[in-house]
Amino acid sequence: MNVTGTNNVAWFWKKTGDALAFPFSMAVLGDPESFPITADQPRDPLN
Repeated sequence: MNVTGTNNVAWFWKKTGDALAFPFSMAVLGDPESFPITADQPRDPLN
């Protein structure tokens, strides 16, 4: 894991006041039941 790199990116976004988004694969969630998609939705992996 690149902890230093992640920390540097988070520090930059905090300093500039912009939003920080964490992209992830939809394969973990499967077909979402509703939108917007949140992290607390049930998991139904596609593979």
